[in-house]
Amino acid sequence: MSDTGGTSANNNIGPMEGSWSTATSKRKGGSPGRDQHPAKQRTLTECWTGAPASILTRNPFEVLTDNDKGDNPNLKNQNLTKNGETSKDTNPPKDPNPPPLFIQNVSDIRPLESLLNDQIGKDYRFKILYGNEVRLQLFNQDNYRKVLALLKERKTEFHTYKFKKDKDFRVVLKGLHHSTLENDIKSALESNGHTVTNIWNVKHRKSKDPLPMFFINLKTQANNKEIFKVTRFLNTVVEFQPPNMKKVIPQCTNCQRFNHTKAFCNRIARCVKCLGNHHTNQCTRKDKDNMVKCVNCGESHPANYRGCSVHVQLRKKIFPSGIGSRRGVRAETDSEPVIMDNTNNAAVIPPGFRTTRPSVGVTGGASYAGVLRGVCNGELSIDDGSDDVVSRDSSDSLEELKTMMKSLMNQMGTLLNLLTTVVARMPVQN
Repeated sequence: MSDTGGTSANNNIGPMEGSWSTATSKRKGGSPGRDQHPAKQRTLTECWTGAPASILTRNPFEVLTDNDKGDNPNLKNQNLTKNGETSKDTNPPKDPNPPPLFIQNVSDIRPLESLLNDQIGKDYRFKILYGNEVRLQLFNQDNYRKVLALLKERKTEFHTYKFKKDKDFRVVLKGLHHSTLENDIKSALESNGHTVTNIWNVKHRKSKDPLPMFFINLKTQANNKEIFKVTRFLNTVVEFQPPNMKKVIPQCTNCQRFNHTKAFCNRIARCVKCLGNHHTNQCTRKDKDNMVKCVNCGESHPANYRGCSVHVQLRKKIFPSGIGSRRGVRAETDSEPVIMDNTNNAAVIPPGFRTTRPSVGVTGGASYAGVLRGVCNGELSIDDGSDDVVSRDSSDSLEELKTMMKSLMNQMGTLLNLLTTVVARMPVQN
């Protein structure tokens, strides 16, 4: 009995009575149960005292004072983020490039390159265009003015444009009475932070009556577009709108070429009436005649004629969806102008004259009144047979009407005969 008890006691090795525990096969260090939560990590302490360990930190800005932060150039244009980090502001907006220079008659570009390299270095770009024309783009306003003076000094033919920052910002003011003083409009706009350069009232195109509309030129500023939000102005309900884009190609009155203006043209002067190298007001030909020549296409019309083949091609290229007729601009299919000869009041028809009439015989030398009457003394015969066509059409219509009436009468007669036959065959009822 004692052996059995001893064997039993030796096989149950564990704690004292009342503290038995059931052994499990689960490995130690497993994940806690669903109702148990992992213990939080202990705070770092110094093992021999139990006090929290001191973590050394360093403020990278402690060496700076408040005055140093404002005077240190390395901290300028910097902002603190949420995490205390510094971030540099974006660079201020860069000034736009100066306008390009279009230089003509450049048969050899090497002397031009040498001049530019000696004066401004290689801070420029070329683009070769058609007809010995070079587009020169500079990237600095000082270099632009320097090159501009050099080209004028060497009497080089070129043209350029106005600086973007010098261009006015134009708006249209609608709904304000035309009698409002321009000074009142200017004062009201300047009180709102706008700088006015010019104001004028718009008049009706035909009657010249003043309209409740004003054109206003503002100096280019960052707040220019804020003016479109204004709906009350000088105690009046108004509306500010951007101007409508005009589909008109600018033409220089100095050289008669397109896509630039006289103010920025340094080319040789050309006459609008002849091929001479002089201004139009210096031309000796004061009377209108049929000897005009266009410097752009060489045809017999003034250089400012909107039906010029060069102008038409430019319109097709610049405004491909707006080639149709427009107020003040003739369509491509319009006829050429008739130039009056002062000697005999004859209408001289330029080459390439097109007419919309179906059949016109032109021999030249006819008077304008004769063209309208159709009586041209045998020189200009206009006979398209319109009278014969009208009379022939009338007679044909009458014959068709007679035929239709005859056919209708025949059908009515046949119908009456059928009705008579049917009635005659019906039985007579007593």
